[in-house]
Amino acid sequence: MGVRCIVKSCDNKQGRPGNTMMFHRIPTKNADLMNRWLLVLGIVPNTPVNTIMKYFACSEHFTVDDYFEKMQVATRTMKRVIKDTAIPIKTGQIGSPVAARMFDKATKKLVRQIDHKGALIASSRLNDSGKLQVLAVVQKTQKGWFWQQTKYRPTGFKLNDLLEGDPIKPVCEEKEFVSFEGEFNTSVAGSIELGSSPVCLNANGQGTSKLSLSLGNLKKEDVDIPTLLKLTRGRKLDLKNSFFKQSPQKNMTFTLLKERVFTTHDCSISYTDLEKASCQAVVGFPEIMTKQCMKDSGEFQYGSKTALRIPPDTVMAYSVIEMTVESDGYFDLCVLPSGLESDDISQNPHPTFSEVDGQWPLIQEGFPLTTLKKALADVQTSFCALADLSAESRSSILLLLREILTDRSVLSALVDRLEMLSSSEAPCFLNNELSEKQSQIIDAVLDLLKGEQLDKSGLTTSTSMSSYNGCQVSTANHSDPLLESELNGSSPVPEEQNGCHAAVSHQNGCSTKASRQSMELMNIMKMLINALEELTDAGLDLLETFCTPEGLQSLQDLVIHLTTSDMPICKDTMPVFLQSDNEFHRVEELFKSCNVLLRKENDTLTSEITCREGFLPMVLCIAIHGLASFVAA
Repeated sequence: MGVRCIVKSCDNKQGRPGNTMMFHRIPTKNADLMNRWLLVLGIVPNTPVNTIMKYFACSEHFTVDDYFEKMQVATRTMKRVIKDTAIPIKTGQIGSPVAARMFDKATKKLVRQIDHKGALIASSRLNDSGKLQVLAVVQKTQKGWFWQQTKYRPTGFKLNDLLEGDPIKPVCEEKEFVSFEGEFNTSVAGSIELGSSPVCLNANGQGTSKLSLSLGNLKKEDVDIPTLLKLTRGRKLDLKNSFFKQSPQKNMTFTLLKERVFTTHDCSISYTDLEKASCQAVVGFPEIMTKQCMKDSGEFQYGSKTALRIPPDTVMAYSVIEMTVESDGYFDLCVLPSGLESDDISQNPHPTFSEVDGQWPLIQEGFPLTTLKKALADVQTSFCALADLSAESRSSILLLLREILTDRSVLSALVDRLEMLSSSEAPCFLNNELSEKQSQIIDAVLDLLKGEQLDKSGLTTSTSMSSYNGCQVSTANHSDPLLESELNGSSPVPEEQNGCHAAVSHQNGCSTKASRQSMELMNIMKMLINALEELTDAGLDLLETFCTPEGLQSLQDLVIHLTTSDMPICKDTMPVFLQSDNEFHRVEELFKSCNVLLRKENDTLTSEITCREGFLPMVLCIAIHGLASFVAA
């Protein structure tokens, strides 16, 4: 029987015609290295060694950096040899949450390195690459809140699709841009030490992650702007095109892609995560004349390596030119540079101010969180609408939100649906690439919100139980057609009876009131989800672990004290849940991910903002208040 690759879903086999790949046996002499291979390959650790020696991984699951060239004395030729430290990778599948996050991180890192505070926009989704062609129409969403980042979304349309008359032929220049290879490391460490006679316990933990980009030569394609202005002068857009029927009028600007940076060959993005832990315990038994001691210790290490292979012509970054459209179809292109428009809020120091939020707080490095007191004054009150939901609905919504908290594609899709429900606008280029389960979760969240308003208005709903990830959540079915259509963003035409429009009335104006309350509720929910979208990946990962009643209530109590009181928090007044060293360390990391340093000295706790740009400290406070409203007493 020939050698086969042990990686699941890989059918590579040695000896096939034209097959030049290599097959590597799992190393068994180094126990630590063997265990890391077993972890990545999903093999049970206590598998007998003689069985493990029969398993191989093919070269498709290793990167170029895992090999070196070695001279073969007999043949006087160079041979590629695998390094002793090499570990196979779990190949990321395009469209998976892991692949999406890796690609998003990689493009942001690339833009910061090659165009820091310039005009390039990091491409956030691998599946959008095909839409990011020269003169593609890119939707720009204006900020609803001053702390919110500007969003860009490819539409799948090009300028020539919208023009009346003959298409234009822009002049484009393609040239070598940059050759890029990079590694970015992050380290986190912590320790706990408990000592008292006769017992002493010491525990240490350390985590290291590495993002590696092997992109090789990147090319850039530019549109010649002066020629484009000449070609478009006096031209009109066909406003009857389906594109404009899908496009809402408010908070929306259209742009054209004028520049793009793309790959030229197969390249890879890999992410390595390594965690180490050690524990040492000493137990003594004092006696009259002698002292006996038992000592035990242990050290553990585990890690994983994931890689995403991306094809040639994948767009990594792009820049746009704004387009203003008049009511008669004529349009102008704005050639003035607008500066950085990045997916990273911390890199945009001057976001547009919105009067929706009133006061714009001054984020100052070195100052405590109390500088946000005025800006956050009405935030907790706004979230009372969520706290007023029934306990059953709040519990179900929190359960669903926790499941999608770290999946940005689902959060973005939920914002789109909430935007539809909180306005009269038609859907616009919604994300249709969600899985069936992801779509079901979004539907369940919205059903719970809409069903609550029907119940409070005295209209009937029927409640059913759905199962998500093994947990039961309740969803509501509406029985009022007019209100249901209003909640779903449509306006039904009343039927005619006997030549006259049937009068549609609802006792005590229940439907109108419920509709208005529902719009307000959707807006509040939209603010929460937008705040979650602004957080870093590390922040979302850490916040997800606190999504329990006790965890969220403790976080909110901490935020209230840090943002309203000038006095340090004493150890005795700190939420009980956060008094353990392990929980407090996670809180420290959560705030650190949002540029806030928590100082714990002499049994007191203070806060300090560690950046002078962006609004991450405030966004974190908003997100905590919003999530905590689902566990309010």
